[in-house]
Amino acid sequence: MPTGKSIDWQLYDNMINIHLPHMTISDFQARYLPSISAKAIGSRAKKLGVRPKKYVPTDIHKTKISKSASKAWTDKEDDILLSSAHIQSIAELAIRLQTTKSAVHRRLKHLGFEQKEADIAHKHSRRTIESFTLERRQMLSTLSKGRKLTDEHKAKLAEARRRQSGRISSIQQSFYDIADSMHIEYRKESEPECKIGPWTFDAFVSPNILVEIQGEWIHSQHKNIVKDAAKATYIAKYFPQYRLEYIWEAEFGSPNRIKDRINKMIGIIQTEQIDFSFVDVRTGLGNLEESRRFINAYHYLGNLKGSITFSAYLYDEMIATAIYGAPSRPLNGDYGSYPSCLELRRLVIKEGYNKKNFASWFLTRSVALVPPKTKKLVSYADPVFGHNGTVYKSSGWDFDGITEPSYYYISNDGYVMHKKTLFERANSVHMKEADYAQKHGWTKVPTPPKNRFVKNLCKSR
Repeated sequence: MPTGKSIDWQLYDNMINIHLPHMTISDFQARYLPSISAKAIGSRAKKLGVRPKKYVPTDIHKTKISKSASKAWTDKEDDILLSSAHIQSIAELAIRLQTTKSAVHRRLKHLGFEQKEADIAHKHSRRTIESFTLERRQMLSTLSKGRKLTDEHKAKLAEARRRQSGRISSIQQSFYDIADSMHIEYRKESEPECKIGPWTFDAFVSPNILVEIQGEWIHSQHKNIVKDAAKATYIAKYFPQYRLEYIWEAEFGSPNRIKDRINKMIGIIQTEQIDFSFVDVRTGLGNLEESRRFINAYHYLGNLKGSITFSAYLYDEMIATAIYGAPSRPLNGDYGSYPSCLELRRLVIKEGYNKKNFASWFLTRSVALVPPKTKKLVSYADPVFGHNGTVYKSSGWDFDGITEPSYYYISNDGYVMHKKTLFERANSVHMKEADYAQKHGWTKVPTPPKNRFVKNLCKSR
């Protein structure tokens, strides 16, 4: 029974009074109260004045006791004891020599084996447990302090995550969200279409494509390389009608890259533009988790921290979202501090719904809903990604200068990745940013400053 947890003995007293006089405590515990310790049951029986049945050794036990007491030790067994007592516990020696622990202990004493040494040998297995516990504590301490893990620990953690039943990785979820946003027909890992023979695949894209979403660390381990090869061989040999595609974690730094991959899989070249009326669009405070998943699917920087989210829905479908939060970089001058100053961290519109004037229309409505204590808004337009601030200007924001120059990364096939995205991906696999970029073919490109825009709310409130 866990220490400190009280026991409602009134439920069990009658049972103790009736059955315990005819049973030993261990038998009574095993049959009626396995969740309560024998010591606790004995203590309660004593208070009730109940005497349990006395234990009588069985014939097998008697034979074992007599054999251990009268055991004739051979020279070979004595040699084993003397040579192994300093590295094996008494329990291990008893199993090895097919006798009892007490017989081993008595024989060691008879052979002049020092009691101190015998005690050390007896505690050998306990030390093993303690060393394992210490190792685990050190590992947890390393995690909590943000230090680098050893390759062995990383492999153990990755394998443990992989084996979690029903667990969907973050990049798998990103793939599902992007596929949902493209309105393509697909099935998730948990659905029967993804189970082919003995293997399960991360996604099935109609009509005949199996998709594997590959985490970089876990799928760089030897046993998983072998497993991936076995899966590919099985499909090629027995199910040639299927095509197996791999999407690697590094590719998720650019959502457009994943969309292009999916489009190439199913043969679609261009996203259809949807015509709609602003009258049919509902705006208001959004669900933060839903907005973050939306951003992962549509924004080149992916998700980030934010405290306030606004969303636009065409009927029941989210088509745009904006997230405001504390300023991400130091601001000099008359900006005020959070929460009187908020930064527009993301403004994202779903592909196919970027109708003329919709971005400024939605931005204006999100600004009208920020908390009354907010006096100023700030945001940035990045010319590298084709953003020159037109939406801000048309929504009444003012140009407020430029930031310091920075850089981004570009792949060999022309996809752009933000420096923060690449840094976070490198950090997730315990690599330096430069090493990760070199390994995956990303080239560092200097960028011009960003344009900063502000919206002073004091004038309009």
